[in-house]
Parts: sequence; structure tokens; C-alpha cells
Amino acid sequence: MQCGDALSGQQNPTEWNTVAQNLRLRLEEGIRNGSSWDGGGFEAFSLAAFRLQFHTNSVYRRWCSALKWTPEAAMQLNDASRIPFLPVEAFKCGDVWTQGAEEKTKPLVFRTSGTTGDMRRRGTHTVRTPDLYQLSARTGFARVFGPPGNEGAVVLGLLPGYLERQDSSLVHMVQDLRCAGWSLPDESPSDGFYLHDIEGLFDAVDQTLESGRAPVLIGVTWALVDAADAWRSSGRGALSDRVCLVETGGMKGRREEWVKERVHDHLKQAFGCQTVFGEYGMTELLSQAWSKGAGIFEPPPWMEIRIRRTDDPFSEATGGSSGRLDIIDLANLGSCCFLWQVLGDVIALHLFEFGGDGTAVPAAFCCLLMLASGTAAGMWRIVESDFADVLITDVGLPDGDALDILPKLQKSNPNLKIIVMS
Repeated sequence: MQCGDALSGQQNPTEWNTVAQNLRLRLEEGIRNGSSWDGGGFEAFSLAAFRLQFHTNSVYRRWCSALKWTPEAAMQLNDASRIPFLPVEAFKCGDVWTQGAEEKTKPLVFRTSGTTGDMRRRGTHTVRTPDLYQLSARTGFARVFGPPGNEGAVVLGLLPGYLERQDSSLVHMVQDLRCAGWSLPDESPSDGFYLHDIEGLFDAVDQTLESGRAPVLIGVTWALVDAADAWRSSGRGALSDRVCLVETGGMKGRREEWVKERVHDHLKQAFGCQTVFGEYGMTELLSQAWSKGAGIFEPPPWMEIRIRRTDDPFSEATGGSSGRLDIIDLANLGSCCFLWQVLGDVIALHLFEFGGDGTAVPAAFCCLLMLASGTAAGMWRIVESDFADVLITDVGLPDGDALDILPKLQKSNPNLKIIVMS
């Protein structure tokens, strides 16, 4: 079945399983050769994935139904810009699973990070297409940093806060890239990680350069800032321009939050480098967008990032404006290809830049996230989710007085800014 073929919506589970497996094979082929996304191929595949996931993904189906979508409307849709997007918070609420698309390989289980320690509030992504995930991650990385091999780049990881966890998608990706050949000979995938050994990391950078290969150092923001300060204090000279410094992940409550420009300026000055690369991904996504500098992120051909106006989700935001981030990741065929980053009464203000062709691409993913609560119970859910930067609440709530519970809220999440209105 071609991905653009019309379906009646009356398929039985076996027929939908056939559709799902055929789509997965076409997707794998498209990622390998890149030709499937030309001439309307991306839109056609997106529509086919939408129809499949509407009918076989119970979480996505419930969300679409809440938005008044019917099976008939889903089958008749021929405009991919009208596809509804699922909030990433849904991964905290249930198993986001497109039945029929799974592989025979054992699934991977990734969980979102958090600082509250409440495991119940962490999102879970069960990846039932691990081979597809591997193909997407490796192919996307090779498009930016070149193929693996004896002359290819060497991936190093500075990921404290992630490395201690067994369910980090970022650590898994870095390990898999090293396993694929982006590592020095005779090294194991875990050899390239440096938890707190900054000097060991610097020695690894030197060793990689001496071997004639280019280090790609992928580091969580706050740890890179610490490493940059240690580099400058050590009296070392400027970092070689053959080193690709890749920043991702944010401060994670370890430091005061900085805007992206301040982070990159600090890293450039301390390391003496000219460019800071970037990686954008989420536990809920199986593909990554990479930046070669200047805050411009380029997604792979099977991934599309759209910026929508917050007051009209069907209209694209204009250059220089803020908006809602909608992501189509076709590699998410086994979960949900259509995700956005806010849920319910959440308001997200993102910073973006626009590429030379006018296509919106994310420039800074350090965002201010504000949540509004109308109940005391809702305030606790916000605090436990570790999802917001700012909480706005009324004094008098139906189930309590906000002023009575503010001290407990601040103790539970000291980084949360609270605005009380009356």
C-alpha cells in the first residue's frame, strides 16, 4: 500500500497492522536514501501516519476525540497542516503506543528527567521500534558530523545528571553513536563518558586530536559551563577549532538559568572557541535537530518543526515572534509523530530564528514556561511535575487558601517563581 492511498477507516486490526508495517518499511527506506521526502512525500507520509495513529493509538485517539475529530474526518483529511498535535505531557499519563508498528526487537524504555524525585510524574517513552530509532539517530548525526570510521569524528559525553540514570535517552544516543564507530579504536561505548573527571575529559580531547580525528563533545549545559571555567583556570590555550562543542539540556536547576546567548558567549570566551554547536531532542522524540552554530537548528528530512501562533494554532508565527512549537517526527511512528510541548492551561514562550529560506527553525530552546492554576490541588500537580518556571494563582481557591500552602510549595520547588493575584 502506498502511503498516500485512501483508506475506508473500516479496516480490522490485522489490516491496520499491515498498514503499520508497510509504513515502517517505507520510512526506513526513506531515512536511508532521503528520496521519499521530495515532491510532497513528507506531507503524504504525515497524512498516512495520522490516519494510522488515529485508529490504532488509543492515547492519541482520545486526544483527537476531545478536539471533536471523528473517524470520518480523520480519513478524509488531505491537508497535513490540519493534523492535530498531542501534548508531550501525554507521556506522563499513559502508554503512547501505535499498535502494529512495533518491531520484534526488545523495546527500549526512556524516562524524562526531573528534580522532584517523584517517579510518577516522569514521562515514559516505550520505544517499540528500537531499530528505527537507531537508524534515525545515526543517520541524522552523520548528516551533520560525517560518517563513522577511522577518519570520522569521535563522540565524547559530559552528561552528569543523565549518566547516573539507566533510562536516559540522551545517554543511550551517545553510547549508540560511539558503538556505531564514532569512537577511537579499541574503545568501548562507555569509555567516552566523563561524569566528574574534567581533567580526564580534557585528556581525551587531546588524545583524539593527536589521533588526527575531530572530537564532538556533547555536554549538558551546566556541566559545560563548569568545564569551561576549569579550562580557563587551567591556563590552557584556545580550544582547537577541530573540536565541536555541542551544548544541550539546560541548567537543570544546578545553576541560575541563562538565556542561550549568555551560555554560548560564556563558553566561547572560556574555551576560546568561535562556535558552539547544539542538539535539540526530547525523551518523547526519536530524532534530533542539530545546530552548527548561530543558534540555527536543522532537523533531518523526516522531521519538521513548525512555529504556531499561540492564539491561533493553525497559523504560523512570523519571523522574530514567539509561538508554540509543533514537531512532526516521522520516526515516532511507533508512538506519536505529532507532538507539541504544552498541555491544557500551559503557555509556552519560545525564542526562534528563521532560516534563509524563511523556514522557521528553533534558535533558543531556553523558554519561559508559565502555568495557571485554579485549585490548590492543581498547584501541587504543577510543582510535582517540575514542568514550569512560573506559577500564577489566585489567593482564594475553591479547595484552600494559596497563602497557606505557599511556604510548602516553595520548599518543594525553590526554583519555581510564584505570582499571587487577587
